[in-house]
Amino acid sequence: MADVATIGILGERAAREHELLSRQLQIALNSRVIIEQAKGMLAERHQTSVDQAFAALRTQARNTNRKLADLALAVIDDDPAVVSSLRPPHDPSRRAGQT
Repeated sequence: MADVATIGILGERAAREHELLSRQLQIALNSRVIIEQAKGMLAERHQTSVDQAFAALRTQARNTNRKLADLALAVIDDDPAVVSSLRPPHDPSRRAGQT
């Protein structure tokens, strides 16, 4: 009888852990999508590369102690205070007028 109870408890624990992992992965995926959208918007707005846009996002998140996904969401929502503070560094290898 104790073996059956133990198996039941272990099965329930495994199901809860699986559900938790599934939720965490979904949150990570959603955050990644938001960050990618914000990178694209910043790169287009400032005529720079997506790598430079990501660097600006990451730097601003660190400097303001904000989560990267939260900052990216503010960019997507077109928060003027956030967008104006995100100026990607100029790429010296880029020529004027080059897209």
